[in-house]
Amino acid sequence: MDNGTPLKLRLKSLKLTNFKNFQSVTLELGPTTVIIGANATGKSNLREAFRFLHAIGRGYSLAEIVGGKSTESGERVWSGIRGGMRELAFGTEQLLMLEAAFEEIPGKNLLIYTLQVTVSARNTLKIHHESLSFNAMNMFVTVLNGSRIQVGESLHVNTQETLTHPFLSTLYNTTAPLTFTARPLDSFV
Repeated sequence: MDNGTPLKLRLKSLKLTNFKNFQSVTLELGPTTVIIGANATGKSNLREAFRFLHAIGRGYSLAEIVGGKSTESGERVWSGIRGGMRELAFGTEQLLMLEAAFEEIPGKNLLIYTLQVTVSARNTLKIHHESLSFNAMNMFVTVLNGSRIQVGESLHVNTQETLTHPFLSTLYNTTAPLTFTARPLDSFV
């Protein structure tokens, strides 16, 4: 891995638990994956799972991901997840999970992002668990425990901490140290 050269990552698998019509499924993806199936079998819901992850990458809050996002002038920049809150979780389940595994081409260095979201009876969303691991080493782990944030042992984040990590620096195409700021889970809702 050369410094300054971004990793070439490909999505290896997507695991969904209690997400829309998927009670539990893992989709293994190849270099080219084609999704076909009869009507009402979950093709569009699979697309919504990819959109959910895409919105996380864009930095949207859970409310924006599900309900949509508009600019201050009212221009719609993101259409919410189809079906909104009422169709987000499988049946009457209250905890849903999305897990995306990425691998560096040609098949080394595994990066796994996991997000568990609680859907309350009052139709609010809260992050229950969020983690990012690189080759089985936790980069960060956030667990909802009352109002506290617990950060995993591999990466300790105080209010603001500068760290140099070769993988993250390469992923973000920078040789400079990366600065992380911890914020309360409520700020993501």
